[in-house]
Amino acid sequence: MRAIRSVPVSLLTLVILMPNARAQEQQLPVVLVQTANPITRSYPGVSLGILGIQTGMTVAQVEAIAAKNDLGKPLETKIHCVFTYNNITARSQEFIVQVEYGHGTNRHLILYFNSPATGNTVSSMRQVIKFPDDPLKQPLQSALKADLIKQYGPPSAPDVALTGGADNFVYYSSTWLFGDKSNLQCHSGFCPSIGSIGLYQQKDYDLSEIHNYFITAFAESARSRGVDFIISSIINTGTPSYQTKTSASSTVTMADFQAAEGDINGVKQQFQNAISKSSSKKK
Repeated sequence: MRAIRSVPVSLLTLVILMPNARAQEQQLPVVLVQTANPITRSYPGVSLGILGIQTGMTVAQVEAIAAKNDLGKPLETKIHCVFTYNNITARSQEFIVQVEYGHGTNRHLILYFNSPATGNTVSSMRQVIKFPDDPLKQPLQSALKADLIKQYGPPSAPDVALTGGADNFVYYSSTWLFGDKSNLQCHSGFCPSIGSIGLYQQKDYDLSEIHNYFITAFAESARSRGVDFIISSIINTGTPSYQTKTSASSTVTMADFQAAEGDINGVKQQFQNAISKSSSKKK
């Protein structure tokens, strides 16, 4: 296993507030501890997870399943989080935020982890399967759709077909939403109200040679609209002449927005408590 410092867009969830001022900020180390249990998610008739890996699992649980399935060596990404308020910058310990299997192969699995505040457990995952270039050797697009429905049930909205790219590829998108009001959130296969969760790299204000990773999240936006869990699938069917027969690749993504929101709140609370306690000692 090795750690990498370049961080792609991911579904990790945490809100980091950045100050405009950079002068005389106090650096406050904070060890994040678990304050909430991970959520065990289940829905009647729905088979959640990928290859037996589900949200709420720890790194150790994921690696045990990966070894059983011969997924190869994991590629880990570790980060630390910062939170700045009143010229005090709280900085967490480093922790695993992403684990990849099969990078650069035809089966690429990426797992995203919440912070230690919720046990450093899986909050979302994505699997991309690439099929042979020869369309005659690619699986039937209808068979892939049938397999998805078998696992996840009927989609929350009708499938959407899009054509684009230099090769005029066709993409079929399906979305499944789960929550108290989630059946009202998808329209024509798209769910623009959900937003996205991104991980971005920026330079630290004070330490010019060190890079911190600042995370922005929109899980709270999804939760406010009643979405707890989302599964999305994109089937790339190649050129239009093959769009009813075959598929070039398949991507499945799932994310637990309720777990993400809990992680956001847990980390923010720990940072705020540490800063308040530090400020009190100065008085």
